[in-house]
Amino acid sequence: MARLRLTRRSKYGAIRVVLDGITFDSKREAFRYQQLKMRHLGGEIANLEVHPCYELRVNSQKIGKVTLDFRYIDLLKRGAQVVEDAKSPATHKARDWVLRKKLLKAIHGVEVQEV
Repeated sequence: MARLRLTRRSKYGAIRVVLDGITFDSKREAFRYQQLKMRHLGGEIANLEVHPCYELRVNSQKIGKVTLDFRYIDLLKRGAQVVEDAKSPATHKARDWVLRKKLLKAIHGVEVQEV
């Protein structure tokens, strides 16, 4: 049975949540995890990964890293890899997020879906 534990708030007012031993930065992210977990159990998606990390490197120089919320294979979309990040309206347009998203697309060819 899943245990839910709440911790401190972030600067955007999000409350950290621990679910199945995994710490999520917001209730929105934890809820999305529960949805994806149900889809995984139902056979709609495979290889569900929580908090996949991508290194940002340009000309062999490490720029930083981006940790997203979820990565999985969508079996209903012919096995397409899906990368998601749960964003609130406040964080969705933050300049640093927009830049990291563009770098991720340019370096790794990864298109992030915001949910």
